[in-house]
Amino acid sequence: MKKIVCIGDSLTSGFGVSKSHSWFSLLENKFSKYLWVNKGINGDTTLGMMDRFYEDVIDEKPNMVIIMGGSNDFLSHRSVESTLDNIKFLVKDALDNHIIPILGIPPFIICSMAMESWDPYCNYALMNSKLELYQNLLKEYSIKENLLVLNFYDLFKNLSINNSIEHFYTDGLHLNSKGQNEMFLLIENLINGINNP
Repeated sequence: MKKIVCIGDSLTSGFGVSKSHSWFSLLENKFSKYLWVNKGINGDTTLGMMDRFYEDVIDEKPNMVIIMGGSNDFLSHRSVESTLDNIKFLVKDALDNHIIPILGIPPFIICSMAMESWDPYCNYALMNSKLELYQNLLKEYSIKENLLVLNFYDLFKNLSINNSIEHFYTDGLHLNSKGQNEMFLLIENLINGINNP
C-alpha cells in the first residue's frame, strides 16, 4: 500500500473543524488504497518541521509527502527568504530519500476576522503581503524544479471573486468545513492526476 505523509501546521492538522470534516479525513475516505499519515502540529513553523522531518516523514518511508508551512513563520516575524529556504531544505531532504514532495501553498488571511478571533494588535496585513510574495516565490521555485503544487492561496483568491470568502473561514486564519472541502477537492484532483496521468 502506498503511503502519503502530510506535514505542516494547523492548516494540515485540521484545526477548527471536527476530524470528519477535515480535508485530511475526506482524503482518507476517498483514497482508501493509500495509507495517510497526518503530521500537522498546531502553531508549527517551517523550522519546527525541519527539526522533526526525519522522524515524522523519512522514518515513515512514504511514497509522497505534502509539505505546507509558512504562516506561523510570518506570525513570528520571520522573513519570506528564510522560510522559503527552509521549504527548499525539506524538498531536498524528501528527494534525497526518494520521496515525491508535493508543495502546499497556504491560503491568505482575512484580516478583519483574524483581528476579532486572535491578536487584535497583530499586523495581519503585513502577514498577507508576506504570504503573497511567498506564494509567488514558491510557484517560481516549483516550476524551476518541476514540483507538484497545491496552491491554496490561488484557490481561495479565485473563490473570493464569486463568493463571500468569509463563508470558507472560521476565524480568518483557518478554514471551516466548506473551506476544508475546497482544499480536499483540489488535492483530490491532483491525486487523480497522479493515478491517471
